[in-house]
Amino acid sequence: MALRKVADQLRSLNYHLVSVNDIYNRFSTPVDRRVAKQGRNVFSRASRRIPQRLLRWFFGGFNRFLWVSMIVFWLCWRPIGNPPQAGNLAMAIVIILVIILQASFSAWQEWVTRRAMDSIAEMLPAETLALRDGEWRRLSPADLVQGDIVYLQMGDKAPADMRIVDVSMDAMFDRSALSGAPDPTIGTVNYTNTNYLETRNMGNCTGVVVATGDRTVIGRIAKMMTLKKPDRSILEIEVHRLVNGLTTLSLVVGIVFIILWAVWLRTTFPGFMSVADALANGVGVLVTFVPGSLPISLTLTLTAIARRMQRHNVLIKNLTTVETLGSVSTGTLTQRPRQCCACSCGRPGNDRRGAAPICPSTLVTRLYESAALCNAAEFEESSDTQPLLERPAIGDATDAALLRFSAHIHPEPPTHQILFRIPFNIRNRWQLSVCKPLDGSPFVLDSRGEIVELTDKLRRQMQERQRTWAEQGERVLMLCRRDYGAENPPSRMYQAAQMCMKQGLCCVGLVGMVDPPRREIPGVVDTFRAAGVRVYMVTGDYAATAAVVARQCRIITGMVTDTIDDVMRQVDQPSSTSHCSCKSSMCSEKRCSHSLVVSGPELKMLRSEHWDVMETYEEIVFARITPEQKLQVVEELARRDHYVAVTGDDVNDLPAMRAAQRWPKEAADMVLLDNNFSSIVVAIECGRLVFVNLKKVIIYLLPMTNLSEIVPSLLNVVLGLPIPLSTFLMLVINTVTDVWASINLINEEPESDLLLHPPRNPKREGLVNVRFFLQAYGFIGLWQTFSGHFMFFLCIYLRAGIAPKDVFLAFNKWTDGYMGKSQAELSEIVRVAGSAHFFTLVVMQWGNMFVARTRTLGFFQQNPFRGTKRNPQLLIAIPISIAVALLVNEVGWFNRIFLTGRIPVEFFFLPIPFALFLIVLDETRKMIVRRYPTSLVARLAW
Repeated sequence: MALRKVADQLRSLNYHLVSVNDIYNRFSTPVDRRVAKQGRNVFSRASRRIPQRLLRWFFGGFNRFLWVSMIVFWLCWRPIGNPPQAGNLAMAIVIILVIILQASFSAWQEWVTRRAMDSIAEMLPAETLALRDGEWRRLSPADLVQGDIVYLQMGDKAPADMRIVDVSMDAMFDRSALSGAPDPTIGTVNYTNTNYLETRNMGNCTGVVVATGDRTVIGRIAKMMTLKKPDRSILEIEVHRLVNGLTTLSLVVGIVFIILWAVWLRTTFPGFMSVADALANGVGVLVTFVPGSLPISLTLTLTAIARRMQRHNVLIKNLTTVETLGSVSTGTLTQRPRQCCACSCGRPGNDRRGAAPICPSTLVTRLYESAALCNAAEFEESSDTQPLLERPAIGDATDAALLRFSAHIHPEPPTHQILFRIPFNIRNRWQLSVCKPLDGSPFVLDSRGEIVELTDKLRRQMQERQRTWAEQGERVLMLCRRDYGAENPPSRMYQAAQMCMKQGLCCVGLVGMVDPPRREIPGVVDTFRAAGVRVYMVTGDYAATAAVVARQCRIITGMVTDTIDDVMRQVDQPSSTSHCSCKSSMCSEKRCSHSLVVSGPELKMLRSEHWDVMETYEEIVFARITPEQKLQVVEELARRDHYVAVTGDDVNDLPAMRAAQRWPKEAADMVLLDNNFSSIVVAIECGRLVFVNLKKVIIYLLPMTNLSEIVPSLLNVVLGLPIPLSTFLMLVINTVTDVWASINLINEEPESDLLLHPPRNPKREGLVNVRFFLQAYGFIGLWQTFSGHFMFFLCIYLRAGIAPKDVFLAFNKWTDGYMGKSQAELSEIVRVAGSAHFFTLVVMQWGNMFVARTRTLGFFQQNPFRGTKRNPQLLIAIPISIAVALLVNEVGWFNRIFLTGRIPVEFFFLPIPFALFLIVLDETRKMIVRRYPTSLVARLAW
């Protein structure tokens, strides 16, 4: 029904059939009344879908298993329980509270994220040029209403549905998003098709807004797109895989426990464990096996990183992709705006350098005149009082530089009518303007401007001048002209103008243009290189110019650069595979220098083996590249297992950005709000920080939630111990005492070596691996488990005189009369010892908290108490966990309902040495890793 409704609405649209005058008359209502009636030019928010969200919040993820556990505990209370135990009912209620808490957090976080993304979206510099009160103004697209007259330039997106009222013959626009047509469409004022989606008079150039917001074609279709489920990021996939693995393992362990009870304990040791106890023990494993605070920590990690990057003018939507950058191509290396720094009028001796006033000779005048006419830029009206070289201009950066260049000699623009323009196209690399003198005089050189044949000698002189300027880092433009004549009717001017580019042009002169790199770029590139990120320069500039700019940016550092001939030689002569340029007999490094400059035309002759060789170069500059070739570069690198990110600020970057899954502005994974290349350093660092800190959170949670809490249940079922740690106390650790520390571990500052490692490859290095589990279980978890059970047995021995050997294999003997103790005394001993075990694990997590803060740096190298790396909020976890432990162990209500006990005062202090010993052990491990990076300990480091 929705598809049929949209199709009917589109078929009923008839703005393209109405004349221009009727369009003006139809939308003559004042702006304020239009806004009041139709609202702003924005898409309405997608449906909230409250029922679906509630189901996701309460039953999504691990919550579904919590619901199963709650039902089982409820049944263990009644009717299975005989007699009913209040502790099982209390556990069911506690699990419900945990579900409500997690669902509430998910709802709150979704609301906060929506607000944060909305506020960031408002920062994106999206503007459009509209006519208001007789003056062209830059407006936000959201402020447009029906009847506004809008002017669009090359590369602009139509901010609303528009009816073209004034179109030049060069107007072409992309309608592939609507009609699927791959080729650009030439715009016209009059309709060419009765179909609203196929007509050519609805596009760019100057037009009247006829529909805004949800009433536009895109707005109608966008409503249907909200049903599409977004793809999960690599990080989400890895966390989901981890949680699924832990959940599956907990299900297996819980089922094994119940099977052991059914086939062995129930018959061999009758009375040791009731049906209710067996079920509660089994689902208790399920409840405590998966870290309850992991989803909260993951969400807060992403939010904290997003906020950190927002402060650096970087909007990130897919952090995992940023962290795994392999190569970067960018269009934001230079300062902008460009400036013309040299000109030449053809013959030797007519060169001019700098921006100083020069003699307005005929040749120079014609050069400047050509620069002004073959130009689509205009000065902003409000900038008349500013210095010429600082005046802001509306238009392309190159056109703006030529405009200032022309205005330097001729403040007033030439008196010519621009019939139409063909904008610069990166494929054919020229721009053309067809002009008509307003006074009717022919547009030719006067008698003082001599026109001579372009001989081979003059051609070589011009090429030498171009090469000289290019080697100084200048972009060189040739300005040409031709007397077009009046023999062609207007309908054929467009085709005739294109033909004139192939012959009969008169070279007026050359212009050198400089666009110096930003001051911070060399340092940024060095940082990338240290982080294992290759920076490839992909540009449309001449190869010599691109090489100079690349050296200024330190993208090229070698004194000698290879060419495509060297690449082909290595393919044709496999024995000469090295392209080291240091010429040192001591050098055995295959890629010792390794700079390469390749031009776009040369890419057409490359085969796969040539790309294999090129991939080994650390420094590459691609010059004279077309959009299709940018796409080819991205695809070839991705085909060789590189994670490629493409940044750009031009419509020509879109094909490559699409292949790299990076779109500009609102659809991008990363948006540089300040157009500053150095902001990518922040993005990479923060992207890596996501993984590093999330690994710290997981390694803090896993040892406790898995080994330290599962072993007590295992000993209870297999070795007949009274259960050392109840399900309730396990749940308290998972969902209360561990939460604060895990949340604040995500705020850890990056370690000093964060950008000194190569990017992570998710195909070879996951979020967790064997070394990670070895650290979590074989080191931290093992010591925590030993410490907790040591305190459990010590407490039983000190309070009741029962040795550990008498506790093991007790099974159903642990009852009235065992070791001369009554049932009440034995139960009280287990309660107190279990509470001592619980408090020991809480204290051990203090030590684990300091251990997890760093992977290789020592305690004082990243001091938690002072210095730039301190994390005072993390320290608050200690008093919070103490307060919760005291509440659970000392309050009588908890003692009665959850069978906890008040522990002797010495057990508040005995666990501290165990926690300190854990810190000392890990500090020793980290010291070995730092001092002996090739040792076995270093190779096993997580």
